[in-house]
Amino acid sequence: MKSTDSQGHRLGDFIGKGLGISRLQLKLWLGVGASLLIGLTVLQIEHYRVARAETMETLLAEARALRTVLTASSRVYHQSFLNHGLPLACETIDLLPTHALARIAEELGKQRPDELQIQVVGLERLDQNQGPDDTDADAIAYFAQHPTSSERLAQVSASDGRRFYHYAQPIWTEAYCLACHGDPQQVPANIRDRYSPASGFHEGDLRGIMSLWLPIDQIEQRAFEHFTRSLRDHLVVFLLLFIVGGTLLQHFVIGKLRHLQNAAKALANGQYAARVTVAGNDELAELANDFNRMADSIALRDRQLAESEERLRLFVGYAPVALAMFDRDMRYLAVSRRWLLDYGVADVIGRSHYEIFPEVPDRWKDAHRRGLAGEVVQEADDRFERRDGSVQWQHWAVRPWYRYDGPVGGIVIFTEDITDRKQAEDALRRANRYNRGLLEASLDPLVVIDPEGLIKDVNAATEASTGYSRTELVGTEFASYFSNPERARAGYRQVFEQGQVRDYDLELMHRDGRATPVLYNASVYRDHDGDDERVFAAARDVTHLKRLTDMLKARLRLIDGAETRSMEEVLRASVDEAAALTGSLIGFYHFLEPDQETLVLQTWSTRTVREFCQAEGAGLHYPLSAAGVWADCVRQRRAIIQNDYAALPARHGLPPGHAQVIRELVVPVFRNERIVAILGVGNKPRDYEESDLNIVSTFADLAWDIVERKRAQDALSESESGYRRIVETAHEGIWAMDERHLTTFVNPRMAALLGYDPSDMLGRPVEEFMFPEDLEMHGERMQARHRGEHEQYERRFCRKDGTELWTLVSAVAIQDAQQGFGGSFAMFTDLTEIKEQQRRLEQMAHFDPLTGLPNRTLLADRLRIALAHARREECLLAVCYLDLDGFKPVNDTYGHAAGDRLLIAVAGRLTQSVREGDTVARLGGDEFVLLMGNLASRDECEHLLTRLLAAISEPYALDAETSVAISASIGVTLYPFDHADPDTLLRHADLAMYQAKQAGRNGFRFLESDDAA
Repeated sequence: MKSTDSQGHRLGDFIGKGLGISRLQLKLWLGVGASLLIGLTVLQIEHYRVARAETMETLLAEARALRTVLTASSRVYHQSFLNHGLPLACETIDLLPTHALARIAEELGKQRPDELQIQVVGLERLDQNQGPDDTDADAIAYFAQHPTSSERLAQVSASDGRRFYHYAQPIWTEAYCLACHGDPQQVPANIRDRYSPASGFHEGDLRGIMSLWLPIDQIEQRAFEHFTRSLRDHLVVFLLLFIVGGTLLQHFVIGKLRHLQNAAKALANGQYAARVTVAGNDELAELANDFNRMADSIALRDRQLAESEERLRLFVGYAPVALAMFDRDMRYLAVSRRWLLDYGVADVIGRSHYEIFPEVPDRWKDAHRRGLAGEVVQEADDRFERRDGSVQWQHWAVRPWYRYDGPVGGIVIFTEDITDRKQAEDALRRANRYNRGLLEASLDPLVVIDPEGLIKDVNAATEASTGYSRTELVGTEFASYFSNPERARAGYRQVFEQGQVRDYDLELMHRDGRATPVLYNASVYRDHDGDDERVFAAARDVTHLKRLTDMLKARLRLIDGAETRSMEEVLRASVDEAAALTGSLIGFYHFLEPDQETLVLQTWSTRTVREFCQAEGAGLHYPLSAAGVWADCVRQRRAIIQNDYAALPARHGLPPGHAQVIRELVVPVFRNERIVAILGVGNKPRDYEESDLNIVSTFADLAWDIVERKRAQDALSESESGYRRIVETAHEGIWAMDERHLTTFVNPRMAALLGYDPSDMLGRPVEEFMFPEDLEMHGERMQARHRGEHEQYERRFCRKDGTELWTLVSAVAIQDAQQGFGGSFAMFTDLTEIKEQQRRLEQMAHFDPLTGLPNRTLLADRLRIALAHARREECLLAVCYLDLDGFKPVNDTYGHAAGDRLLIAVAGRLTQSVREGDTVARLGGDEFVLLMGNLASRDECEHLLTRLLAAISEPYALDAETSVAISASIGVTLYPFDHADPDTLLRHADLAMYQAKQAGRNGFRFLESDDAA
C-alpha cells in the first residue's frame, strides 16, 4: 500500500512538473473533472435508459395500435361475411376474423423482419404451419389463468442466441363461428378434414394470442444511436463546465491554498513570523485565521522553548557545582563547565563514564546502579583518596531522570569538590578559636545580641560582671541585666535605627545586687551571608571613671563652698562626700595633735549624727591609747581596712551611744611626715576595696587642705599651693584654659599623657594639640562651654610624637566676675588602651585575619560607596573577581602553612599593584575581589589588569630553597554598563572569571551583555 502511494506521489510530481502545476492543483483539477465526468456518465446512463425505454414503448405502442387496427378490420370482415352469407369454403374460412388477423400479422411481420415479428397463435392450429411454441404456450396459459389481463411482456432468448422481448395479447372469441358452432353435417368435407370439429369456440372463449417478438439488439441499437447524439452535446457542456469550474477553483481555492502552503513552508523552515491573509469569511478564511493562531502559538512556544533551553544551558553550564547527565549505559549526555574544570576532562559527550574514570570506587558504582533503579542517593561529606595519595572531599548526589513514557532514562550526578571548604572550615575553626581567645582576653564585657534582644554569646568578662555563667546568659533578654531595663531597650533600638551607639551609659547589675556603671558601645553587623542582623556590644566599666568624675565634682563643690562655709561645715561636707562615694553609712573626721598622741574629735557625717550615733565628743581630746582599732591607722601610720570588725580581738574604745561598726576604712592625712588628721568611713554594705581607699584618701587630703586654708585665710598663696597639690597629685589629667582657649594650667599627668613638659603647654591654644579633622567637633563642644554646659565625651589628641591619645573628657565652664565665660576646666581619663582594644575587635570583624585585606563584610560597604561615587562622578567602576590558577597543587604539595604564606604574598602584590583608593578584598580560599574606580575607559582597565597579571605571575619564594609560580584568572564587569545591584555585579564578575578559566587561564575576561542575560 505504501509502495502504491509512493508511486502515485511520484507520478503526480511528474505530471505536475510537466504541466507546470503542483500536485494539489493537479488533484483539484482532476477532482473537478472527475466530478463532472461522473455527472456526465450518470446523465448519459439515464439518457440511454430513457432512450431504450422510449424505443421499447414506441414498439409496444405500434403493436397495440396494430392489434386495434387488426381487431377492427377482422370484425369488419367477419360482419361482412355474415351479412352477405358467404359460402363456407376453404377460401372463405380464411377470411374469418381470427384467420384474417393471422394473415395480416404475417404480412406485417414480413415488412419489418428485423424490428417486429407478429404472429397469431391459436389454441388449435389455424393452418398446417402454425402452432404455439413453448413461449406462446406459456403466454396462452398465463391468459387462461388471468382472463382480465390484456397483455404480457417477457424477455426470452432464441436458439441462435438472439434475445427478444416477447409481447403477447389474448384473442377472445367475439362472435360465433359458422365452421365451429354450426351443424357439422353442413360443413364441407374438405373443411372437416382440414379443421377438426373440436376446434370450434364459443363466444367469449380464448381463441389464441397475438404474439409480437421485439429484437433486443435492435432496441439497444436505436437507444445507443440516441445516446451517441446526446453525448456530443453533453461533452461540449462538460468541457465548458470543466474550464469554468477549474478557473474559479484556481482563483478562489488554489490561490488561497497556495498562500497557506507558502506560509506553512516558511513556518516549517523556522520563519515564525510567517502569516497569511485570506479575505472573506468562508472556511478557507477560517483556516487561514486558525493557521495564524497556530503560528502565533508555535512562535510563542518556540521563544519559550528557546528561553527554557538557554536557561537550562546557563544553569547546567554555569552551575556552581559540577553536574553531568548520563544514559542507562553511563554514557555522557550533558555536562557542566564546572564538571570539566574540576575533573580536567574535555569532549566527554557520548563516552562512557567508567572509560574516562576507571578508578571510580565500587561504592560510587553501587550508587549509580541504585540511581538507575529509581533511587535518589546522596552523600554530604565523602572522603576520597586519589591515586597520588592526596585526599579530596566531595559532596555528591545521584538522581534518576525519567523518559517521557515513564521508565528511568538515566541518572544525573551532582558533585561538589568541598576540599577547599573543608580546609576553610578548619581554618575557620582555628580562626574562631583565635577570635574566641581575643574575646575572652578582653577585660570588658562583650555581648552578641539578636534582633529580638536576646543574648547569643558572651565572654568571660560578662560572666564576671553579672555573676551568671554563659549558659545562664545565652537566650535571656539583654535588657534584664540593667538597673533600668527600659533605658537599655531604648539604647538597643537606637542601634538598629542609627547603626551604632557610642558611650551609652547604663548600670549593669551583678547577681549579688551590685550595680556597675558602664558605657556601652554597640554596632550592627551581619553574618557571613549578609542576612542575619545582630548587635555586637562592648561595655566599658567606668566605675573608676565615674568615681573620678564624682570626685572631681565633689572637689569642686567643696572648693566652691569653702569660702562661705565654716570649718565644721567643710569637714562635714568632706565626710559626707567620702561616705556617699564609697557607699558608707557612717563617717568621721578627727585631728591629731602635733604630739601624735592626742586625737581631737571634730565631726561626723550628717547621716551618722542623724541616724546612728548619739555619743558626745565634738571638740574633745581623746588619747590615742584609749582609742580602739579605728585609730590603728595612726599607730601603723597607714590606711587601715577592717572588713570584719566583729572578728577583731582588740576592738574597744567606742564611747556609749556610738554607732555599731560592721566594717570600716580609716586613712591618715600626712603633712611633712606627720599625721595631722584621720578620715574614716564605715558600714559599707560590701567589703571595702582599694578604690574606696583612694576616694577617702583624696577627700581626707582635700578636707585638710581646706582646713589649712581656713586656718590661714590671709595666706592665699599657701591655699593656692594646696589646691595645686591636689590637682597635681590627681591620677587623671587636668587642663584649664582661659576665655581665649589658651592653656593656663595643666597638671603633670596631663602633660605626660601628651608627651610634653607642663611649661611647654602653657599659653598655647588647645587646638594645637588636636588633629585637624577633629577641630570642627571641638568647636561645637566649646560652644557648649560658652553656654555654661557641663559635658562628658570622648576626645582624641595628638601627642608630641604624632600618635593618638584618646581620652574621656569631663569639662565644666568657668565663669568670670560678670558671670560670663571665663574659661574651662576639664579632667581627662586615658582611653587609648581601650580604643586600641576596640580597634582590634573592629579589625577582626572587617578584615581577613590571614592577609589583613578587607573581608566580605567590609567589601560590601566599600562596593556600595564605590557605586555611589561612580554614579555621582559619572565614571566607570570595574568589579573584578580573581581566582588563583595553580594554588591548590601548591597547597596540597607544600602544606597549608606554605599556602598561607603564598596567599599573604599574593595579597601584598595585589595591594602594591592597584592604585590608591582601589580596594583589594579576600573572600576566602584563593578568591579575591578588586574594586577599581574612577576609570575613564575600558582600555584603562585592561592596562591595569595586564599589569596586575604580570605582577602575580612572578615567582614566589616559599622558603630559602623552594619557589613556585602561579597565575590568576580574572572576571570583570563594568558599571554602569552592567547596571546591576552589588550582589549581581559580584555574580557577573564571578561568571566572567569562569569564562576566563575556560579560555585558558592567566587572563581576564569582561562580561558581555549576552553573557549576563
